[in-house]
Amino acid sequence: MNIRKFLNHLIFIVFFSFLSACANSVQSRATHYWQAETAKTERDYKIDRGACSRQHGIDDAEAMPSDSISFEAYRDCMVARGYVLRTY
Repeated sequence: MNIRKFLNHLIFIVFFSFLSACANSVQSRATHYWQAETAKTERDYKIDRGACSRQHGIDDAEAMPSDSISFEAYRDCMVARGYVLRTY
């Protein structure tokens, strides 16, 4: 194999590696949301969410597996404050 063919293959591999990395970096969208069973404001929701997150050591910026113990405790806290977990 001559050097020109080698360089063409190398450029091809590098280009598609970058392309696939960009395609995999897309963030997934949320599939669930909390809905209050009674009339609550957005401010009330933020206060409740923050309190439950702090109480159970949860970082709002990180995704949380639904089968984790932390999520179960967080969910129980939100339910106790009058919210229902709904799906989109």
